[in-house]
Amino acid sequence: MHADLLRALAATGGVVSRARSPHLRGQINWAVKKGEITRMLPAIYAHSGEAASLRIRVRAVMQADPDAVIVGRAAAVLHGLLRESECRVIETASARLHSRGWLRVTRRSIPVELIKSDQGVRVSSAALTVVDLIPVFGSSIVDTGLRCRVRLDEMKAALAAIPWRPGNRRRAKVLAKSASQPWSPAERVGHEALNAAGIRGWKANLAIMSSAIADIAFEELKLVFEIDGRTYHGDERAFVRDRRRDKELAIRGWQAVRFAASDVFDDPARFAAAVRRICQVRARQLSIRTT
Repeated sequence: MHADLLRALAATGGVVSRARSPHLRGQINWAVKKGEITRMLPAIYAHSGEAASLRIRVRAVMQADPDAVIVGRAAAVLHGLLRESECRVIETASARLHSRGWLRVTRRSIPVELIKSDQGVRVSSAALTVVDLIPVFGSSIVDTGLRCRVRLDEMKAALAAIPWRPGNRRRAKVLAKSASQPWSPAERVGHEALNAAGIRGWKANLAIMSSAIADIAFEELKLVFEIDGRTYHGDERAFVRDRRRDKELAIRGWQAVRFAASDVFDDPARFAAAVRRICQVRARQLSIRTT
């Protein structure tokens, strides 16, 4: 590939526009003929070996329409809410582009305050992205957003900024049921079980120290309940990390109790009953009167 074309690709994040680089048209034509670059969109080209990557496709969209906004699953990948393997089609809000195999174009207007720009890529905010995807993923995308530090009030504000959007009733219902701010489906079930059992005095995802954010914590009792699933706690490193953290908690006077996520899913009421009994025992140990 000619050095000038290589430099142009590097300067624009891996894509080149024939319209914006008329002096490279001959080199582009030759590189296409040789199979070195691939046509992504009309007059937009990228290195053939990278053409299927989300990064290059996003760059191609922005080259074709600088006013476009990346939304949906692709936006979630860019915000770290989903893995790239979970995004097969890039969705964008654009008044100029048209859908094709890997690109789905919607004619929607995104409120300017809900657009984030990073190195020339315009993407819906993390909060709007979560809200947009609730009809697809349900409450799990909210849990992921909360775990990634997207605030619940930001999600509610994003929902309020897109009135009359199809699916908003479900979005509002899911956000309303996320008041305890769970970070996983298992935590959500656990929170609902505690509330149903009338167990009070706990906080979700409480930062006790820099390396310890408790799933469920009773501060007065210095008692922590962890709900462990295989996804985040199933490998050797997680096993060692969890026990080191439990040791540090114990040094600070905290007791940590771990539940398997499967046990919480299988019998939420039994989980809540166990939490109640453990709290009662802990209160007696610390001579704390409970009501």
